[in-house]
Amino acid sequence: MARKLYLQDHLIVPFGRPKWEIENIRISKVTPNGTYLEGKIPFAYIDKNAGKALQIADFWDVVPDNFVGSFKRVSPHFDRSEYDFDDISNNAVREFGHRFQIIYTYLKTRCELGSNYESKFLDIYFDYWSDKAWEHGPSIFSLQEQLRPLLPLPQAHLYLEDDLLACKTHMQKVDFAFWTGHRIVAIEIDSDNKQLPDVVRRDRRYRDSGIELIHILNSEIEEFMSSIMNLLPQELNSQNFVQTLPSRSPFLIGFDDDSDLI
Repeated sequence: MARKLYLQDHLIVPFGRPKWEIENIRISKVTPNGTYLEGKIPFAYIDKNAGKALQIADFWDVVPDNFVGSFKRVSPHFDRSEYDFDDISNNAVREFGHRFQIIYTYLKTRCELGSNYESKFLDIYFDYWSDKAWEHGPSIFSLQEQLRPLLPLPQAHLYLEDDLLACKTHMQKVDFAFWTGHRIVAIEIDSDNKQLPDVVRRDRRYRDSGIELIHILNSEIEEFMSSIMNLLPQELNSQNFVQTLPSRSPFLIGFDDDSDLI
């Protein structure tokens, strides 16, 4: 009989694909210092006990390595880590600003999106935080601020506890998932004629798994556009919350050393 090991509070969240097989993510190496996982699909690793939010700056940790390498090759400034703060070229500033655009473009074009309205949601979300970052005018610090908000995971695959009638685990593909550092927030972009039984069963699964679910209707996106940000919890729309999250330097591949900006 096979032995099963339950790693409580450690989550692997595949995303960006219409479906995936468990074999797509595998253990590649075990060392005295840790275990290595690898996969050919985007996936996020979440340690629920660490209290670390998944931010836009963490994008490079959740996509396949060959994608990161391709951008390192095309940009001469992309990973320089030593800068005289007063002598950063305009070209370098523009290229570092492209990181935000690269992430946004990848999520829109290389991830599965179920509908045009999901694409519009990404437009609204990234435009909202870009405007917030640059509202006081262009500066090198604005580049950091664009990378601080939470990272949306399109078509995230979550394994949810089913309602008490079924008593089983159910794989639910959610339009967008966010990890706040303490909980998962799920966004469903719904057709206005969604069948009520489907909605009820789905909502029970999210509730039983401790996930906050936000519904946004297609018609609301059409009518209210950027105002739909008001429907989201404060972790997704509040500058005050985002300011509590780490600021990562846009100059470094790791994004977690701000020594050049002190």
